[in-house]
This record gives sequence, structure tokens and C-alpha cells, in this order.
Amino acid sequence: MKISIVVITAREDPGFIDLVRSLQENTEFELELVYVDLAKDSRDGLYEEAMMQTNIQFKHLKDVGEAVGPAPSSARNLGISQSTGDWIVCIDDLTTVGPDTLRIHDLAYSMYFDAVVGSYTLNGSASDRRLSDPNAANGPWAASHFYGMHMGFRKSAWEAVGGFDESFDGVYGWEDCDFGHRLFADGASIAWLPTAKVNCQKDERHESIQARAPMTHNAFVYGELKWRNDALILWNKSLGKIDVRR
Repeated sequence: MKISIVVITAREDPGFIDLVRSLQENTEFELELVYVDLAKDSRDGLYEEAMMQTNIQFKHLKDVGEAVGPAPSSARNLGISQSTGDWIVCIDDLTTVGPDTLRIHDLAYSMYFDAVVGSYTLNGSASDRRLSDPNAANGPWAASHFYGMHMGFRKSAWEAVGGFDESFDGVYGWEDCDFGHRLFADGASIAWLPTAKVNCQKDERHESIQARAPMTHNAFVYGELKWRNDALILWNKSLGKIDVRR
């Protein structure tokens, strides 16, 4: 199996070298790093030269910055569309990958999961708050906690649901959960893998987004959160079935 790591960034220093060093600890896999970069013009060729010293395939793409809504869906879709891996792992910039993380993704692929919710540490110490959620489970809970900081999925599953919603007009960061719900509605099997970790160097922007993020599955599935363009899943309590609103 080939794994494509997809990162989007607009930072002057997105932590590129630290990420590559961490990926080199995962040498048993065929790896591809796809970097969608709003600042590509200012460092064009530099990252390519550095990657020549590795055995990791590399694509450096220009983020044209034409997102319709406040979410980075178009940049993610660009990176994934240009990737050649069977399995896609999306992570944030300023992030490194743990030595066992990709092995766990590979295991999920071999167990026929369509998508996984990965975990993370913050600034090397603070833990993912989802780890303490007593309701944590595969399936609907995982779909509701599908965070772009660390998520994995089959490229074929991404294709089946039309990718991330590029006209998403909800809160920044919720487009990932929206994607998770559309995967679930399409019949994808989604696993919660708390042992698959990345380390994120978070800043105030991340903290603000996390504070606004929905904490309960019900906020999504009972339709408390709505935006005009979404294929949001509503859980029909009386019939016990999933209804996808478009």
C-alpha cells in the first residue's frame, strides 16, 4: 500500500523539515508527501531540493487561495486529487508524525476500514481531549470527531462522496466533521484510533477553533448545526435511520 501525506499551509515557517524527519522514521512504507502551499512561490525549489535526500516522493502544489467559504476544503481537495496513494493521511502544518503512526494506518487499511480518526498531542505534552470522552467509539461518534489535525481515509472513499465541500459556509474546522458525516452516510466504516498519534505545535488560532468545535455527536446528528449548502446527516430518533439532507 502507498500512503500519501497531505498538508496544507500558508505559514512562513510551516515546520516542513521537522515533518520530513519524522516521516523518515516510517521507512517500511511507500510514502508520498503532498504539500499544498499558499507561499509556494517564495520557496519554490527549496523543498524539492531537500526532498531529493530522502526516499519520499514529493509534490509541492500552489494553493491558489480560491476557497468559497471560510474552510480550506479547496486546498485539501487539490492535494488529494494530485496524490497517488491508496490511503490518504491529512495532517496540519507544524505537525510531526509518530514512529508507529503510519503502521497503525496501514493496519486500518488492511482491516478494510474506509477512514480513521487519528489522535494527537499538543506541543509535545497536552493530550487530545477526545481521549477522555466516555462515548468514544467507531462509527457515528468517529464521524462527528473527524478532525483535520489527523485523519486518514481511502482515496476511493474521498472520491465516492465528492471530496470536501468547497462551498462549506460553516465555522472553520467543521468542514472536516462534515466530511466525516458524508463518509458515514455513504456507508463508510470509520474507526477511532487513539494510539495513532501526531504532535501538533498549536497556536492561539488553533485554540480558538477548538473552543468553538462541537463537543457532542448530537449537535450534528439532530440537526442543531445547519448551513445552507451542507449534506448534513440528521439522525431520525423515531425511525432510527439516517437521513441525509441536501
